[in-house]
Amino acid sequence: MKKTLLAILCAAALVTALSQPVAAAGAEPSAAPSDAGTLPSSDLLEEQMAQDPTAPYLELIRAQNEEISLVSDYIDQITELKVQAQSGGPAPEVPDEIVTYMQENNIPYTSPQDDPEGCWDKDFESLAAYQSELSQDVQTLMDEMGDAIDQHTEYVQDLMDLYLLNSLNEATAAASAPASGSFLLMALSAFIGGAGGTALVWAIVNRKKK
Repeated sequence: MKKTLLAILCAAALVTALSQPVAAAGAEPSAAPSDAGTLPSSDLLEEQMAQDPTAPYLELIRAQNEEISLVSDYIDQITELKVQAQSGGPAPEVPDEIVTYMQENNIPYTSPQDDPEGCWDKDFESLAAYQSELSQDVQTLMDEMGDAIDQHTEYVQDLMDLYLLNSLNEATAAASAPASGSFLLMALSAFIGGAGGTALVWAIVNRKKK
């Protein structure tokens, strides 16, 4: 829909230019209508196209995945400690690293002293629940990253449309000979795209001649 509207505007601008008398040799071409405050420059286009909207999200996702891996390691250790506790030997101690991590992240922790038999299952479930939260955070970040990509792509496309339309208007206003007009016809046909675009442009021009 956007491309069709743009094509119609371009065709209208071209027909307006070609319907005017050819400028005399040495005459100054008419100035192209433009608004320097709103029309994008090529530098702005290059700057926006070079931006990577995924960069801040990828770093956060990487950090979250590393923490998920760490929690998986802690879950494995808790599972091994449970096996040791059930083997009939001395009651194992939970590593300080795991205890500190759970306390710093407000993860419910049950020590073997508080519940010698049930502590392992409780700590396992607490860590597993926290890991699930981390995974949900990663999915949220991925969804937000997808939205950022879509928004950036749409913004760049809008800038490109404005830039191409303004460039075509300037070229149309600067045309001073039939040959130049023919060149603009070919350029506009390629811009619209395909045989349908070519037929549209030539139909408009031929109608203008009648």
